[in-house]
Amino acid sequence: MATTYRVGFRDEDEQTAGMAHLVEHLMGRTARRAARSGGTGAQVVAESRRDYSIVGAVTPGGTLTGVIHAGVLRPAGLSIELDELHIEAALIEREYQDLIEARPYGLFPRFLAARHLYDTVGEGGTGYGDPQTLHRQTPAAVTAFVGRHYTLARTVLSVVGDFSPDEVIDVVAEYFAGAPAQPASRQPWPVNGPLVQDREVRYRRAGVPTAVALAWRLPDPADDLRAHVGRVLTGQAAFAPDGPVAAWLRDTYRGIGARMWWNTFNNPWESRTGLCLTVELTGGGSDRLAESAMALRQALPGLIERVSQPDLDILAARHRLDLTRKFDHPMERARLLGTMEALFDGATCWLDLWTVLCATAHDPDPLARIVEATGCLVMRCET
Repeated sequence: MATTYRVGFRDEDEQTAGMAHLVEHLMGRTARRAARSGGTGAQVVAESRRDYSIVGAVTPGGTLTGVIHAGVLRPAGLSIELDELHIEAALIEREYQDLIEARPYGLFPRFLAARHLYDTVGEGGTGYGDPQTLHRQTPAAVTAFVGRHYTLARTVLSVVGDFSPDEVIDVVAEYFAGAPAQPASRQPWPVNGPLVQDREVRYRRAGVPTAVALAWRLPDPADDLRAHVGRVLTGQAAFAPDGPVAAWLRDTYRGIGARMWWNTFNNPWESRTGLCLTVELTGGGSDRLAESAMALRQALPGLIERVSQPDLDILAARHRLDLTRKFDHPMERARLLGTMEALFDGATCWLDLWTVLCATAHDPDPLARIVEATGCLVMRCET
């Protein structure tokens, strides 16, 4: 079972940056406490992303009531103690240190790209906010954020298992009996056209070799799911170790390597906002890297066109296998169902994604047109 909230980093501003991640920690803590006190043996998971947050639970051999009790929370009634808030803020600070600060290049380029391609905190943020700012948050501030965003109207419940639909409806109706009725919330999705002009950013990081990265905004997947799948498969094929980009670099700029990032979490199926294609170049001196980056930008549309249909078919088969594995696991199935519902407001489900991945042909043109005809973010990391 998974409870997916249409709340994530995109709902934050400068004063609340990192709040969705903090609430996820607090809800996970509360759910685990409920699982222990209820004796359900539930395994609880919690995570937050740019566009949604999830709390889920699996109870081996447990009752539906036990699963609901462990994993479904009414966030408006979330009890927030100051000491627990400080504990979770400290854990998030450690995550930030381990996952971002400990990386040789820090924010560059994965977290830096969205920050400079998109102009809002929610779309361009890392999701961590400023760890020091989180330490100064109060229970009242967190409660206000929860009350404003984590409403039942923005909640999706996914239940997977050997239960009848009537049983699910009865238990949920009992659990939420005191909650006032609300119309389904369809939070407007940000609209970002292609970047019109190039942007350039210099990022300082002590003790690291120079690196250069290029990044482009990607359209909302909901606009055209088939085109989005084509962009994903084409990008992965173009930047594969034996793909056309690697071959071109070996022939023209030997010693320089390139790798590709999709977005902050590098999963192209789990975001609608803040999406970007980022290419990082390393392995040469400052001038040579800059030269190779500009040359790659010019050559990239043609290199993308070299991607073969068999390469796209192989990648599509791998993604179908990954979806099959997820759908075979109860928790992953519930998570996938809730995520697709929350992201696409019920207009697109996991089966639509599967159907597109089963298509007999995937078009590389959508990605080629983006890198050829839209503005590019050029990032340089230097000591």
